[in-house]
Amino acid sequence: MLRRIKIDSITYQELLDRYPDYIEHCEDINKYQLKGYPDKKVIKGNEDEMIIQGYRLNARYEKEIVPDWMQVVCVRDDSLDYKSTTKVIWSSQANKAVNTILDNYYTEEEKAALYAQYAMIKKPQYLTIYLPRSFHDDKVHKFTGCKYYDINKAHTDALCEIFPKAKDDLIRLTNKDKMYINMFVGDMCNNGHRETYNWICQRTYNKVMKYIEESKGFLLYAKTDGFIVWCPNKELKTSDKLGEIKQQSKDGIVYAYRYKDKDNSYTLYQYDDIKDGITKKGTARLEIRKDIDLSIGQVVKAKLIDKVEIKEEQEVYEIF
Repeated sequence: MLRRIKIDSITYQELLDRYPDYIEHCEDINKYQLKGYPDKKVIKGNEDEMIIQGYRLNARYEKEIVPDWMQVVCVRDDSLDYKSTTKVIWSSQANKAVNTILDNYYTEEEKAALYAQYAMIKKPQYLTIYLPRSFHDDKVHKFTGCKYYDINKAHTDALCEIFPKAKDDLIRLTNKDKMYINMFVGDMCNNGHRETYNWICQRTYNKVMKYIEESKGFLLYAKTDGFIVWCPNKELKTSDKLGEIKQQSKDGIVYAYRYKDKDNSYTLYQYDDIKDGITKKGTARLEIRKDIDLSIGQVVKAKLIDKVEIKEEQEVYEIF
């Protein structure tokens, strides 16, 4: 399992800007977190986390954060000061932290029985929905009256259902650092509990789909445990409680753009997040996002073959 380390958002962006020719967008890096990948020059990642080589990370910090030869998972943390890092959490640390809690409430036999009870053999459904085809017209669209909902700590909520006696301690661990629970759940596949991992993923999918159906609006975006719905017929009740949904968009305005040519394509959303400010989500390559501002119609037409990037100003079409 690769090491994980949190770095501040400015340094995160600087790393992307420094190595544009080596960045490969990857929406889900979980499949590489166990052993990494053979191409040691490529940086795989998205707007929240990336897998990068130790020598590149060390060069940015001008000191050894990890050994030069090592691939490491860097997670963006907007709360950290410039060039700051937090402690590295190993999968073994995450497993030990969670299992120590569970051992205080359950015997090995009881844990095994609960893992067997909350299990699903078939592969879970994964939620990935991007901008509908009716808006694939090379125009920037401004949607007003949107709601961006996200489930609060979905993995922790699932573990609390499986192990209810340990709920309070699991929540305390999550509040300390949510990566403990996320890594523990992600590592279930390597610890003989793949069926329980499948059950947790399917549970999250089912919850999000229930909320989508309940809102009865026009679905613009959905990914794992969050979704954007335009002009919902029903405004959902939000809460900061575990496993319930919270509102992410500050003003209900979401900009969306779909680009496609014979070599490349991407979809990008831009909105003002309540906590993190202006946020961009989607499949646009990381190295071009800094040059995109959908609120003023500024997009990038990117060709992967020759790395030619053309900035263009587009009219922003308001959708009411």
